[in-house]
Amino acid sequence: MRLLLLVLLAGCGRIAFDPLTPPVDAAGDAADAPTDTPTVVRACHPDTRYVSKAGLTNTYREVAAQASWAQARLDCMADEADLWVVDDATELGAFNGDWTGITDTVTENVWRKLDGSIATFLPFLAGEPDGGGADDCIRTENSGFEDRECSDPRDYVCECPAD
Repeated sequence: MRLLLLVLLAGCGRIAFDPLTPPVDAAGDAADAPTDTPTVVRACHPDTRYVSKAGLTNTYREVAAQASWAQARLDCMADEADLWVVDDATELGAFNGDWTGITDTVTENVWRKLDGSIATFLPFLAGEPDGGGADDCIRTENSGFEDRECSDPRDYVCECPAD
């Protein structure tokens, strides 16, 4: 029994992977790779609550119900969407007073998008950001950004990528 256990454990120390090789046809020639790229269909794509906005590529669902930043994000993610990330003035002008997918929770005053990349479009209102360590989430207000405590109840916008 001990020998069998030792052999099993010794065999688990290394995992080998076969090298990737292109598929071959019956004649042994490299087969053509599939040309069709699978289309991503998110739950938010057919959802009629998500609408287009002039000048924007993605679709959006504006939610009037108030929620904390985390609750709002979970709601968006249930649709395979996420909180909207404001990338330019056109997108900023589409909505007002809503949570965005930009936060400095990882490092104070280093504002990041949900994918972890640094946010470069940061039109803070005069006197903002003003919250120090407590205000880690951004909401839009009067065509600018305001930092708020993430636990504050606010309305929000979900963004569904066009893919």
